[in-house]
Amino acid sequence: TSTTEFATANDDTVIYAYWTANTSTKYTVNHYQENIGVDSPSTTDLTHWTLKETDNLTGTTDSTVTPSVKTYDGFTAPTTQTVVVNADGSTVVNYYYTRNQYTLDIQGLFSSYEIDTTSDTTGKNTFDITIEGIDTVTTAVNDRNVLVDYDAEITISNLSLYAGYTYAGYSIDGTPTTVETFANITFNMSNKDIVVVMNFTGKTNTITYVLADGTNGLGNTTTYETSINEKVFTIVSAEKTGYTFAGWTMSWTDAETNSGTLPTLSGDVMTVSADTYGNITLTANWTANTYTILLNQNSATTEGTLSVEATYGATTGFTITKPTKTGHTFLGWTTELNGETIVIDTDGTLDANVSGYTNASGQWILASGTTLYASWKVHTYTIVFNGNGETSGEMASLSMTYGVAQDLTSNTFKKTGYTFIGWNRTQTATTAEYEDGANVLDLTTEDNATITLYAIWTKNTTTEYKINIYQQTTAG
Repeated sequence: TSTTEFATANDDTVIYAYWTANTSTKYTVNHYQENIGVDSPSTTDLTHWTLKETDNLTGTTDSTVTPSVKTYDGFTAPTTQTVVVNADGSTVVNYYYTRNQYTLDIQGLFSSYEIDTTSDTTGKNTFDITIEGIDTVTTAVNDRNVLVDYDAEITISNLSLYAGYTYAGYSIDGTPTTVETFANITFNMSNKDIVVVMNFTGKTNTITYVLADGTNGLGNTTTYETSINEKVFTIVSAEKTGYTFAGWTMSWTDAETNSGTLPTLSGDVMTVSADTYGNITLTANWTANTYTILLNQNSATTEGTLSVEATYGATTGFTITKPTKTGHTFLGWTTELNGETIVIDTDGTLDANVSGYTNASGQWILASGTTLYASWKVHTYTIVFNGNGETSGEMASLSMTYGVAQDLTSNTFKKTGYTFIGWNRTQTATTAEYEDGANVLDLTTEDNATITLYAIWTKNTTTEYKINIYQQTTAG
């Protein structure tokens, strides 16, 4: 105990109290976070904020303090405040943390032909999306690129899948989720921009070739895939014996299941537009070739038609002027000179089933020009020997071939009192046309004719005769 002595005077003495500031005076710091979906937050509207936490602090009475702000993912901290610590502990500092917004970008990843293509949209595949704080639901969209409040709930639903694609899952910020059946995708907005990629695989469509017994071009594709990109194929011309390829006719194989617009063909280039789907049929068109057939007259006396034109698989006959050859009958046109296989009959009709030349219907099937040869049957005839009043002897007929010389059979007829001098085709002739044993040629041009040669006789001038002289007897 100390004693303070005061000197007194005639005036009163004032004594003042001395106070020391408390160092543990309470004050409060509130940390508010902006609610989701607030467009223009106001610190005077507490519906815009949610109290995250409160710090109960102490300080020296009447001193100034600058409470620290906190760090919250997805929020922007306010500027610090400097305040005086009221002695009664009434000092309150309210910090308001604004909610950050980050970009949500929904894209499509399309796989076709073993190539992945990223698109800014999901193409013809649409979906509904609900974003907390922005809108209740947005329907049938294929794209979304918006600013979203941090931690807002996002739901992608009701995927409407375009017929040309199958669903192959999704990824969020590169983390894949592979599923074959779509289910709602629900997640909360991160504290950074988010890219959601929905994966689609192009369906495989068939290409059927109708060739009508032709052969398809080497390497022609039998499939194509639905793709968000245009695809170009080379379609090689088909081939068919006897025909010239005249292009393709394209059609949908199934008229009810397709994207509506056929691929296009220009020359040998087929262009498939983006998002095309549906099986297609390519029908080859053919133009039958025409070939020249040369007609070798084969020593004809009078030539006929020298050439004709045959259309592959169609022609069954021709209008032909037949050649002629003296002493011969025209049989038609053969595959070889003096051959036996007839291709074209005498009336111009093609014979059926001539190997390599005609089919069972008698249509031309040789895929080239060629030469056919006139076929001739040589005429034959018979020489009949007539004794023309002979008194004895007989002779057999002689068979002859046109164009072949042959000796006549030596005469064996006899006629008493006459001498044989030769043969003649006229019975009453007095001179011989052919000597006995003469070499004769082509006595007729007719086939199967009979030529009669008559023996020509001259009277003998030395024919013996006798004269009998009779005398009448006395008795008579």
